[in-house]
Amino acid sequence: MVLLIVFKDEREIVEQTLLKQKIGKPNLSSRQQELEAELRQLNQDLLTSREQMQASQEELKSINEELQSTNEELQSTNEELTTSKEEMQSLNEELQTVNAELQNKLSDFEQANNDMKNLLNSTEIATLFLDKELNIRRFTDAVTKLFKIRSNDAGRPFTDLVNDLNYPDMGRDSRNVIKNLAPIQNTIGTGDGRWFNVRIMPYRTLDDRIDGIVITFTDITSSKKAEEALVMENRYRRLFESAKDGILILNEETGDIMDVNPYLIEMLGYSYEQFVEKAIWEIGPFQDIVANKEKFSELRKKKFVRYENLPLQTAKGKEIKVEFVSTSYLVNNKKVIQCIIRDITERKRIEEALALAETRYHHLFESAKEGIFYIDSLTGKITDVNPFLTQLLGHPKEEFVKKTIWELKFLKNIIANEDMFKELKKDKPVNYENVQIETATGQKINIDFTLNMYIVDNHEVMQCFIRNFTIVDSK
Repeated sequence: MVLLIVFKDEREIVEQTLLKQKIGKPNLSSRQQELEAELRQLNQDLLTSREQMQASQEELKSINEELQSTNEELQSTNEELTTSKEEMQSLNEELQTVNAELQNKLSDFEQANNDMKNLLNSTEIATLFLDKELNIRRFTDAVTKLFKIRSNDAGRPFTDLVNDLNYPDMGRDSRNVIKNLAPIQNTIGTGDGRWFNVRIMPYRTLDDRIDGIVITFTDITSSKKAEEALVMENRYRRLFESAKDGILILNEETGDIMDVNPYLIEMLGYSYEQFVEKAIWEIGPFQDIVANKEKFSELRKKKFVRYENLPLQTAKGKEIKVEFVSTSYLVNNKKVIQCIIRDITERKRIEEALALAETRYHHLFESAKEGIFYIDSLTGKITDVNPFLTQLLGHPKEEFVKKTIWELKFLKNIIANEDMFKELKKDKPVNYENVQIETATGQKINIDFTLNMYIVDNHEVMQCFIRNFTIVDSK
């Protein structure tokens, strides 16, 4: 609001009024003259005030003009501000729109980040993200099962972390991947028996820029164990098929035959179909071993059974001697009994032949008309002596056995000391003729000494013969 003040000039009117008063009253008293003088002075002051007021009025006019100009400028500025306000409101609306879009994108990014984290965690594949300096960027929860890692380890070199993997070259391989941009894959075990497929790959951005590496650790323990089990199964199968013993696999619960190897089929002369899915007590040859279900229950309880020299009859009626051994164990959480049937017919025949030969040899050793004794080639000790030699020399068996031959004075003309015994072992066979020795009664007799070397149970044994020629000549 602007206030306008207008002043009107009345100086001439006052001066005319004072002049008329002066002409009309020429003879005034002194008091009046004083009053007139004061009045003139007041008029003079009034004129001065009026002049000052006129000057002020002019200044006010000037100020008013300036205020009007300023007011116009302020109105112009106000209009500009109004325009700027409208522009600011428009810009603010645009910013609100952009902010809403950014909030939506941030929400989408957060959702995508959560989705990716849940996806990576749901795969249970341990994943480690590293920058070009091999510092940790992020990792999935499964990594904590391999590395001693915490959420605040981001930014640390991953090579500083303790891990369970038997992979000392992981840091070097990671640097090679960054250098050569070629992925590296290895199958690595841990100290506690787990196995992982470790794959190291370059980390590529959307604009195909290498910005670090990604290491994934896929747990392949189950497949590794399955592979090992398959290898073991194949080995067992090859052994099962090629074994030179008959093998039966029984269901421990039912006693049914689950499998039979080719050797048992050939040994007994029955077909595969005649064995499989039949109870063991239904198969003729095994009725002497497992006569019925009750006998099979006893077999189950013992877990380990061994029968020797059991008779079995083949499909052709031939009787064979077998050794029967059964053991119980688990296969895929299912109890089975493995029966091994070993044909010992030939072994028994050989054992009987050896026993007969041993009996014949012992009878010959005891009844021979020559002195016979045995020496352990390693120690030089006499291990056995026949009755003829003890009677010939007049010394009991106890003076021979477990003594070295060079300790026996009555045989010193044959082997006098250990060095001579060692030399004697080099010269085999040995034959000394007309050697004189002395009996327990002091009689001197002439003998022939013969030594032969042979192997018994991978051990060298010396067999010595003494023939008394003195007695022969006396006849």
